[in-house]
Amino acid sequence: MTNSSSPVASQSGLVAVLVTLGAFCFAAPLPFTIPWVGPTGVLSALFNRAPKGLSAPMTPFDPSIEKAAEENNLDPLLVKAVISVESSFNPKCVSPAGARGLMQLIPLTARRLGVHHIFNPEENIRAGCRHLRYLIDKYSGDLKLALAAYNAGEGSVHRYKGIPPYRETQAYVKRVLSTLNTYQS
Repeated sequence: MTNSSSPVASQSGLVAVLVTLGAFCFAAPLPFTIPWVGPTGVLSALFNRAPKGLSAPMTPFDPSIEKAAEENNLDPLLVKAVISVESSFNPKCVSPAGARGLMQLIPLTARRLGVHHIFNPEENIRAGCRHLRYLIDKYSGDLKLALAAYNAGEGSVHRYKGIPPYRETQAYVKRVLSTLNTYQS
């Protein structure tokens, strides 16, 4: 019989909870710290986040990320940071707002970008990169505004003449930039 207070038993329970939550694509950081897991432990592996000082995590999507980033003159680490925050590298992720896939494309945007299979990782990444490049160009290279528009929409950025005062969007921009910074360290 396993001692339920042991780290292994607790870890197993935590893994079950996290896997269950992962089906709903919560890509938000956990509001608590679990010291025994550590930066290279279960949480980092489950959320595919590299500990500070290490490069970005390797994923099966790396060739598609590299190719789409190169085609759109984007830093592949930026693309990985967006994917990490948007979907935690879950290609079947669907948000409560209806965004889908690795780069969380809204179906209307996906159609406009010529996507036929929104859950196909390669198509999703290619379209997400084209959209991100468009936004970076539209906002004259201002990555914060481009990320805010990626999250909240161009109309919101235009309406507020900057990053909208939405808590979710402000947190999103910070998380993507923080993840990018971690990947670049």
